[in-house]
Amino acid sequence: MFKHVGPDEMTESTGVILVGHGSRLPQARRTLPELSEQLSKIRNAPVDYAYLQFAEPTIADEVARIVGGKSRIALVPVFISTGQHVNSDLPRIIETLTREYSGVSFELSEPVGADPRLVEILHGRLESLLGDGLEGPEIAQKSFMMIDASTELPQDPSEMAIASRIVHAAGDRSLGRALQFSPGAIAAGIKSIRAGGTVLTDVAMVKSGISRRLLSGSKVVAGIDLIAQSQPLNGGTRAAAGISAAVPEDPALIVVGNAPTALEEVCRLIE
Repeated sequence: MFKHVGPDEMTESTGVILVGHGSRLPQARRTLPELSEQLSKIRNAPVDYAYLQFAEPTIADEVARIVGGKSRIALVPVFISTGQHVNSDLPRIIETLTREYSGVSFELSEPVGADPRLVEILHGRLESLLGDGLEGPEIAQKSFMMIDASTELPQDPSEMAIASRIVHAAGDRSLGRALQFSPGAIAAGIKSIRAGGTVLTDVAMVKSGISRRLLSGSKVVAGIDLIAQSQPLNGGTRAAAGISAAVPEDPALIVVGNAPTALEEVCRLIE
């Protein structure tokens, strides 16, 4: 009954409608429009909303409003479980809509379900209510435990350790499965740092964020600091020029945390 609707399928010919239960209380009708607006920004495409009952727009009204030019419309139930509304009411509505709009495919996504991200939200609500009073190190330890338990991470222990830290720093679980590691890169980096090799960063902000106590005497250089404000850049950026200027020092690691042009310069020099 349910169909996964991937991001590459969200085209101009596809309509998306978040479906909520509905309520007569005005304050209860604020959440769905806010979710719709936020999801539209993430998808970079319109995401509309409708209610099953007690509020407007209804699903039928919203479909009638957006159906022009659409070949597919996805209904996304904003419910936790597959109760009667998801198992019975919505399929029945879809049958009616399919008969009315013969050239349009109507699809129903799965409800939210027991998603680990929902567990994390509930955990946060509980902590704010009960005030567990955890200290900083305990909070960090608990965060990493939650990441390890609910995030898709690489299987290699060294890669897993790096990936979990990146997810923790960025707050983005999808990075755990998006990272790619070149064979031997981690071991080479550790060996170079232990030998006192230079760590090159793109900007001073990233340089400031690196813990010196972990570097075994290695120095940290921000490439951008090597380029004077008045230096001609030939159409480039100071961050990119700084990378070119610092690379002859044969850095142990290059850390890019701010400037895309610095990363482009690293790739150019490698090639």
